[in-house]
Amino acid sequence: MQYDDNSWKEFLKIIPTLDQETQSVALSDAWFFTQRA
Repeated sequence: MQYDDNSWKEFLKIIPTLDQETQSVALSDAWFFTQRA
């Protein structure tokens, strides 16, 4: 899956609406993506 700046900003906007477990998974995926970029 490719991220562009817009989808990344949208993704960050929805994170606070997720429950804790989903947030931690989403953030570790996001961290992994930023390490590869």
